[in-house]
Amino acid sequence: MEPTNPNPEIKIVSPRPVPRRRRISRWLTLAVLVLLIGSGSVYWVLRDSPQVAQAAPAAVVEITANGFSPQTVRVKPGQSITWVNEDAEPHQIASDPFPSNDALPSLNSDEPLVKHDSFTTTLEQAGTFNYHDQLDPVGLKGAIIVE
Repeated sequence: MEPTNPNPEIKIVSPRPVPRRRRISRWLTLAVLVLLIGSGSVYWVLRDSPQVAQAAPAAVVEITANGFSPQTVRVKPGQSITWVNEDAEPHQIASDPFPSNDALPSLNSDEPLVKHDSFTTTLEQAGTFNYHDQLDPVGLKGAIIVE
């Protein structure tokens, strides 16, 4: 049924429907473009982000109410040591001698470790390095031997 035209000077033309194939083709083209742009963006972001390799530490020292376990660890130069606080009380790793903590600054954790927190450092130079718990410098002591 054709609509009635109140103004005969204006001609009403029914729009021609776009063939179904052409509509599907347009949607597929659009979907492919979106996928290409999205995957290209992900590629550029990942390409420019630094890749940090997370190697397992050579030694893990648990901190408990009874002290460091193990109390002495041996590593090679360039290997890392991780302390994990398994005590309810906070602990803070610091290099000897107490109270200056200046023998090996990389051995000093910036903040106390609460339960399940960890601190990791890597020692490059050979030697024996003593450390203590800054919050209990007399009671908790340990050593790292880098050979």
